[in-house]
Amino acid sequence: MKNPKADACSYLITMIIQRLEEDNRGLINNLIEGVEADRAALPKRIQSRSHVEAIIRETFKILDRAKAGAENKNENDT
Repeated sequence: MKNPKADACSYLITMIIQRLEEDNRGLINNLIEGVEADRAALPKRIQSRSHVEAIIRETFKILDRAKAGAENKNENDT
């Protein structure tokens, strides 16, 4: 593991998002759209750009993982 604490947080956040998606269909897509909008709105010259971009990439990974898990659960429920 790279960082057990960070990995545990990622795991928990993914689970929470999936649970929220169950009650609020479309939540994950809305979150993805929001992150895309935030990324597009970043100033051209931002301090620590590489760090901010790394955060955005990790955020997309979490949301993609949550979306895949939620979709898989939906397929299994039908």
